[in-house]
Amino acid sequence: MRASLIAVRIGLAVVLGFSFMASACAGDIFINPKYPIRGKEGVALSRPHVELTSECSTHVYVDSFVPKATLKIFLNGTTLIGGPVAPKVGYYAVPLSQVLHTGDAITATQTVNGVTSVPSAQMIVGAMPASLLAPDVGSAIYACGRVAPVNGLVSGVTVEVQDESTGTTIGNGFTPNDWGGDWAPVVTSALLDGHKLRARQSACTGAASPLSGSRTVNADPAPVNAQTLDEPIVGNDSITAHDLLTGSELKAFDHATGIGSGLTTASTNSMSVFPDLASTSSITAQQSLCNASALSPPSTPVARLSPPILVAPVCPGQTAVIVRKSTINATLVLLKNGVPIGYGGATPGDAPLDLAAFATLANNDNLQVAEYIGSVSALSNPVKVECRDVATYHNDAQRTGWNSSENTLTPANVNANSFGPIATARLDDDNDQIDAQPLIVTGQKIDGEGVHTVAYVVTENNAVYAFDDFSGAKLKKKTLGAPVPRPLNCENNGPAVGINSTPTIDVRSQTLYVVTYRMKECRQSTNFMRWIWRPWPTNPALPSRSRRAIRWTTAQRRISIPPSSASARRCCRRTAMSISVLARSATSGPCIPAVGSLDISRPVSRRWRKTS
Repeated sequence: MRASLIAVRIGLAVVLGFSFMASACAGDIFINPKYPIRGKEGVALSRPHVELTSECSTHVYVDSFVPKATLKIFLNGTTLIGGPVAPKVGYYAVPLSQVLHTGDAITATQTVNGVTSVPSAQMIVGAMPASLLAPDVGSAIYACGRVAPVNGLVSGVTVEVQDESTGTTIGNGFTPNDWGGDWAPVVTSALLDGHKLRARQSACTGAASPLSGSRTVNADPAPVNAQTLDEPIVGNDSITAHDLLTGSELKAFDHATGIGSGLTTASTNSMSVFPDLASTSSITAQQSLCNASALSPPSTPVARLSPPILVAPVCPGQTAVIVRKSTINATLVLLKNGVPIGYGGATPGDAPLDLAAFATLANNDNLQVAEYIGSVSALSNPVKVECRDVATYHNDAQRTGWNSSENTLTPANVNANSFGPIATARLDDDNDQIDAQPLIVTGQKIDGEGVHTVAYVVTENNAVYAFDDFSGAKLKKKTLGAPVPRPLNCENNGPAVGINSTPTIDVRSQTLYVVTYRMKECRQSTNFMRWIWRPWPTNPALPSRSRRAIRWTTAQRRISIPPSSASARRCCRRTAMSISVLARSATSGPCIPAVGSLDISRPVSRRWRKTS
């Protein structure tokens, strides 16, 4: 799944053990009669979402399905390689009958009470990077604990944890897993106080990382702090606990009877329990390392759910939405003007909810999400479908950065709980760099890919990417010639200088204008080429600075580009060109995981960054 979502899952993960094991098939699943899965327009079941992964993977991470639905995973549309399996919750790393290879096309279906969804969008398996970076062992490791969280992983690898003090391997893991694709809570033998742990990731291609730096095991806290519980929900078979110590054993009790146990993977965890919680239950929990904590205060299940949050904005043509603060094991229903158009399940952190096959979104559609566990239900905030294109640097030719149609962000909701990354889009080159602002076009038709809200991203390797704004999936890519390697006086860049100013899009003519730096093909000269579809204005209005943005004046339909710097002229040829926003000028291909990546964020003010 998306790296940003994975980061959220670390804060609300699931325990290890038998807590959320899946069965081979599902019995009847309760469907709230207010929200039928089959309506006049068709089957409202969401297409499951299969998270991007790399070759060598033995599992695929799937979400956006109803808890206890039966999942099937297909290779190239017809060959069953995973399932049938019925996870208890709406997310699961499905084991596969064969290892994945670069270019494999993977789809998934969900079946509820005999009704089957259409297949998911294809997930094209990417290539494993030729080299792997050393991972990182998390600092939250404790004596007598049995989990070592390992971060910085590539999806599709195996993970080995070593006790450096004894020179032995004490645990193994893999990605993707039930926690996503970029980290693994590796089950180990009981950890020893003061010992040092290291980790390594490796792949079936022969690639292997160096060992990570050493991480010292912390002493067992004395006393072990007591944990707290969220309000249990009547009819749920899951609880959520806070103030946990990673690697401790968590046990849940109803009165004095044990109803669930597992190893904790983060400070907040969800855990499956049996039987379902009743209004007469009295729920407590206890965690243990070398010593046990006190029992948490008793908590009586309630017949109410906290309303989930439907994340805005939602754009025309979008094929999925994001639901925040859902309750584990709840069923989620996306409603358009009161009619179900998507049916999935809650996940830790942000839950993606794909639209059913028949559904489309247009401006002014009214959306809401219903969440239910049995007869207990809640409705999210309403959201109207409406988005604005960001077609030039800082929104307009005046570079104000002002979005006059903003109606979602407030000082109160721009915080860690309601604003942050949504997805990760991988760049094809791990040495690439992004210096320009991404641009957004809503309702964009991409040849062979349908309609999307598209984020256009340019890089210093002279690459132009089109990413899906919601999922981060790569839709198209166009490379505009070789960039300049390490040019004179251009050392504030990475290995090359290519596109380092923000392009401009003329949405009406479906054209993107971009300036590139390329190596001269003739003798040294201070001259450089300019080519553009419109004449230059006599006085470019942009200030002189090293990274400039192209100015597009819609009324006059003209482009202005400020002069290049002297240092750039000494080492590069600077070329302005136009490329079509449509697919006729781009090539398709799989999304290949790499070290360079960028994040897509919402609401409205999308926050992008290059990570490593």
